[in-house]
Amino acid sequence: MAETPLISLLRVTVFTEDIGRRRSLYRLAIARNDTRGAQQIAIYAETYVREVNELWIPLQDAFVAAYARPFTSNKPFGPLASQWSKFGDAAKQVLHHELLQMRDELVAHADASQRSVVIFPPGVQPPVPGRKPSERATLGIFHKRRSPAFFSSVRELCDDLFGRLHAAVEAELQALFGEVGPIQPFDLLTGEAKAVSMDGITIISEGSLQPPEFP
Repeated sequence: MAETPLISLLRVTVFTEDIGRRRSLYRLAIARNDTRGAQQIAIYAETYVREVNELWIPLQDAFVAAYARPFTSNKPFGPLASQWSKFGDAAKQVLHHELLQMRDELVAHADASQRSVVIFPPGVQPPVPGRKPSERATLGIFHKRRSPAFFSSVRELCDDLFGRLHAAVEAELQALFGEVGPIQPFDLLTGEAKAVSMDGITIISEGSLQPPEFP
């Protein structure tokens, strides 16, 4: 169905006068997506990594990378506004800052203050479950890491942040486009029609807020 002149005028107005709001919605939507990913990692780890094993550190790294991404200097629009780094609960506030520090010093970089190489002479037992002393010199990487119980705390942090981001995204989405619904998919920033398939598309709507189920 062809657009009426009024609808066309309203659509042009959205894409000329609301560039700042669209950029804000972009940041919020991307942040919501990253936070949802971090939340899913935390839920999986909370369920299946209850003690130190080979997934303990890789899942921590994956979680920290996803969680911290919205708060870094992403090009070209920068990080989320400072209000999103504030939590009403003091423990969550401390944990939030700890995660960003982990990202800067341990996950995205390799600061010597966070990791060291430890040499085990022949016959010395490494403090690794199931590992026997070797007749040769061996080495291990010592990480300053939180225990697997950490995943429960960070999952609660994600629940808090995701809920706030989701409400903001949905409110801004409806404010910008709820009354003048697009007739085809289009790019939020450019307004150009966008041909999309389900490959690589993550859709988060009000109907997908339940925690993921893992086998």
